[in-house]
Amino acid sequence: MASTNCIIFCLGRAVRIRAVPSLALAGSITLFGFLCVIPIALVRAYLGNWHIQYVLPAVVGAYAIAAILWHQDRTRWSLAPLLMLSGLLSSRVYGYARGFSFYGPEYAQYIASIEPHAFRFLAHADQVPPYPAQHPDKDLDPRLILFLAAH
Repeated sequence: MASTNCIIFCLGRAVRIRAVPSLALAGSITLFGFLCVIPIALVRAYLGNWHIQYVLPAVVGAYAIAAILWHQDRTRWSLAPLLMLSGLLSSRVYGYARGFSFYGPEYAQYIASIEPHAFRFLAHADQVPPYPAQHPDKDLDPRLILFLAAH
């Protein structure tokens, strides 16, 4: 939420100093990131680790907006959101690294359990999957297993 507030503040400041055209690329990258994540978040109960790739453009774009604005308007009004977003970006990088170092081994074990489940699925379709099934009727089925094995 703080990122969104900083972006809105930066855009308001850019309008005030007439610097909106210079923020167009960074703004469109940020918007692209948001527009990629919003539909996923609306249809899923939770966001998985692979959704990080969709939110990264929004994070980097927000930082770029603040950095470009700071280069054009060296006032405290432009410095505050840049410092805020720099701190948030640093904490996100730390959280990403910490998450993979802490949960990495458990996640690797989880990933390794999916392949044997898929191989046993044709013979034992009633087995419980090693992952949370969002839509059991749209999850793993014999047709998908045969397709994946062929490709």
